[in-house]
Amino acid sequence: MNNHIRRIEALEVSMSPPIGRTWHRVVQHVGQTRESAVAAHEAEHGAFGANDAVVLRRIVSPPH
Repeated sequence: MNNHIRRIEALEVSMSPPIGRTWHRVVQHVGQTRESAVAAHEAEHGAFGANDAVVLRRIVSPPH
């Protein structure tokens, strides 16, 4: 399991009372806008809900 997903799940469990919010991890690649990264994620996984939360991971340099 991806480390980020484990951290998000731990954050959700630690909420008191639980907020029941769905978290989405969006990766923004070099040269990609936030909006296009979110649109690509939604195209692949479906639209975000009104109360969903987003964790944006921005890649600042291409892999070497």
